[in-house]
Amino acid sequence: MTPAPVPTLPLVDGILAVLRAAVPEDVVVGCAGVPPGTEPPYVVLYPDTGNEARAEETLDGATPTDLYYQLTCVGSGPEQAIWLANLTTIALLTTMPTVAGQRPRLALREGSQPVQRDDDAGGVYIATAQYLTRTQPL
Repeated sequence: MTPAPVPTLPLVDGILAVLRAAVPEDVVVGCAGVPPGTEPPYVVLYPDTGNEARAEETLDGATPTDLYYQLTCVGSGPEQAIWLANLTTIALLTTMPTVAGQRPRLALREGSQPVQRDDDAGGVYIATAQYLTRTQPL
């Protein structure tokens, strides 16, 4: 019998915990948004819902799950956005999320975009990067 795919919400929570531990206490870390009126610096995690990695199925029939996500680091200036992007990237690439019943791997950075000013959001600066975290059932 093939084990069921792992749920991704606990992995999202684990990634959020890694991010919150990596930034100063006054930096808001949100999932798919932040509360209205939040001032920079802040970071937003935009996760997908996960995909089964069938090609990586283990000998016991377990199928890993790939979670793709974007991290958007927001600063009042470009230096602040880059500073926050550096903190969060280092954390994601070096810290394993803790997830009950799962064995996640370290994140892989899949891509990024140049830092840019977002005039639609009040002239803040954003640094975005995309990541992949693979997990499998224990």
